Amino acid sequence: MAHRLRSITITDDTGTRYTDLFLDIPLNEYELRTSGHGVTGIDAIVHARPFAPRATESGPLGALILRWAQAHVDNHNLLGWQYIDAHDIHTIALADTLTREVHFINLFGHVIGGRRAYRLRELADALDLLLEFEIE
Repeated sequence: MAHRLRSITITDDTGTRYTDLFLDIPLNEYELRTSGHGVTGIDAIVHARPFAPRATESGPLGALILRWAQAHVDNHNLLGWQYIDAHDIHTIALADTLTREVHFINLFGHVIGGRRAYRLRELADALDLLLEFEIE
């Protein structure tokens, strides 16, 4: 039985919505992950386009990282990030000034089909994003 994706919603545990940052990816370009129990998940190639909704002058994921940071940084957290263009890596450092702990999140790019890109599932796993979807 062929399944088609009807809609996707991308959020996180704070209720922040990220779906609009991925509107340039047509629904028919998402990959449905299936098993013997039906559709179990989705993934997509997220191209590193400089004018995509998730991009800023800080890099191809700048708007995504900024929105995520605004949702997760509170009064006792400090955040910084760096984009290394030559290697297509975004590194996010989140420091908690109360516990004096630092956490690093790396978002790695790939070359997919001869173009620089990311995997949606990897971005979601790294940033704890929730991918909810409906199929027809």
